[in-house]
Amino acid sequence: MSLYRQLWIAIAILMLVVFGTTFVINGVSSSRYLEEQLLIKNNDDVSALALSLSQQNLDPVSLEIQLSTLLDHGSYTWVEFRQPDGQVSFSRSQDLSSGSAPAWLKALFPIESASASADVSSGWTQLGTLSLRSDAAFAYDELWSSAKRSLIALVIATVLAGGLGSLFLRAIVAPLRRVVTQAEALGERRFIKTAEPKTLEFARVTRAMNTLTERIEAMLSKEAGRLTEQRVSEEFDPLAGIYTRRAFLSRLDAYICAENSFAEGSVAAVRLAGLTAVNDRFGRDITDQFISAVGEALHTRAQQSPATVTGRLAGADFAILCPEDNDARHLAAELRDSMEAIIQRFDFGGEITLFTACANYAAQDTVEVVLTEIEDRLQDEARRTGVSEESIAQKGSGLAARQENADFWDSLLREALASQRFELQLFPVNDAHQQSIQSEGMLRLHHDDKLFTAGQIMPWVNRLNLNHMLDRAVIDLALKQVHSLKNTLCINLSIGALSDPSFPAWIDATFTADPDNARKLCLDFTESAAYAQPEAFKALGQIIKTHSVALGIKHMGHLLDKMDSLAGLGADYLKVDPLFVRGIDANEGSKTVLRAYAAIAQSLGADCIAEGVQNDQELAAAFECGATGAAGPGVLAS
Repeated sequence: MSLYRQLWIAIAILMLVVFGTTFVINGVSSSRYLEEQLLIKNNDDVSALALSLSQQNLDPVSLEIQLSTLLDHGSYTWVEFRQPDGQVSFSRSQDLSSGSAPAWLKALFPIESASASADVSSGWTQLGTLSLRSDAAFAYDELWSSAKRSLIALVIATVLAGGLGSLFLRAIVAPLRRVVTQAEALGERRFIKTAEPKTLEFARVTRAMNTLTERIEAMLSKEAGRLTEQRVSEEFDPLAGIYTRRAFLSRLDAYICAENSFAEGSVAAVRLAGLTAVNDRFGRDITDQFISAVGEALHTRAQQSPATVTGRLAGADFAILCPEDNDARHLAAELRDSMEAIIQRFDFGGEITLFTACANYAAQDTVEVVLTEIEDRLQDEARRTGVSEESIAQKGSGLAARQENADFWDSLLREALASQRFELQLFPVNDAHQQSIQSEGMLRLHHDDKLFTAGQIMPWVNRLNLNHMLDRAVIDLALKQVHSLKNTLCINLSIGALSDPSFPAWIDATFTADPDNARKLCLDFTESAAYAQPEAFKALGQIIKTHSVALGIKHMGHLLDKMDSLAGLGADYLKVDPLFVRGIDANEGSKTVLRAYAAIAQSLGADCIAEGVQNDQELAAAFECGATGAAGPGVLAS
């Protein structure tokens, strides 16, 4: 029951008590007062009538006529005339109409109309005694009218008090709403801060919750700083400020194996031939400045997309990796232009020769294949002179052999969406006791005896802008499939679900129509999607959590600079990217990352799941680092 309803009920009860008490007190006092007024009236009436009769010479018949007329036309219930010897000459009574007062009022507040008497005389001779009694009906009517006026005043007072009370309560409740909103957000693992209200009690509660949020944010900021420092020291080239060869290739491997649109993209590499001669001629300081400038240029280019990776493959070899971008020609040309600008700035045009190679990668490739192709092309270009930008682009335009072109994929995907041919292949997510905590559904599509994985499907879905259709199709498919599962089913959605303004209303209606199956679903987005659309992520989370649907973030660990915003997103679980799980049993850096995210998840009241576990050694190491769940080829279905 709301506070407003409670206020109105309290005011109504209070006014009823006041009215009841006032009614009883006024009824008793008014009835006594009216009795006194009736007695005074009776005395006045009988005295005036006796005086009138004393001035007339009335015989018994005339006396009876006058008294009968008085009784018939007056408001008297009884009239009597006695002679001096006590003999009754005239006596008559009558029952008049009961008036408008209800019977219960008369029974509750009885009014006695006392009789009055006066002597009738002629000169000094007493002719008799006249007595009469007035009807009390008009007194009851007056008492009833007074009660109705009090009731009307009560209703008016109740409405005014309720209205004023509601306005006052609204002013009081306004800060309470903010307190409740913040408390609900904390319950949904969204640590937010609000302004402290002026009400002392509310301010204390808000201050306590704000302090908790500040501690969580400080913890996240501290962990982000610590992990960033560790990553810089272990994975970044100290001079160029970009990833080392090992770190770069690890990320390339993670992208190739990804079950999303990152599984296809382009790689471009540049070799700065003559860098050793520059070092010998101009000295180490100038050479270091040149390498730093190269690294800074690559880092600046990487800021255009959170998923872009840059690295120093060797002393004079640099590379850039752009997932979801298949225009290797443009990437190579862009890299060449950037390097030529730096060479001109340092006036090394006669000292350094540029060799550029580019390639596309796809889900069916391997790191070794991509790297070998890049190395072969760099060496091939080094054996040539005057290689044009166009010839380089042609050489690097097609590593990943594709039988399917854009028209093929457009037709295939639209037909699969229309005929609902997509499938979800389930992979287990287990806890430390190898008990299943959820199943992760990966998108699959059969066509002409071929099985296409999500890594092959999603790049084309992005290019053809079919994300909004596929996300809805996947949810419909999951709702049909989850009813046969004992645990929850986790499905991955694209960033398009967060940028589509109609998606929240659609998913709310869809889950409302099938609540039993909906509550067995888990939805997750990539780290880059959640950080790119934080408000949409939080809004969607609030909607789906009303249907008991969990919301998570996957591929965690890349965007450390945005980790402090994790406190306000309200994720129910965090999935650490396979990049930080592969080989974790022998990699202290990866262990540190997983421990940090496990601690963060525990602080947020969320689960921490290690993705991409390959074997028992990695599985054991992941749980030792604090993970509450694990997924990957090394996790067996329970």
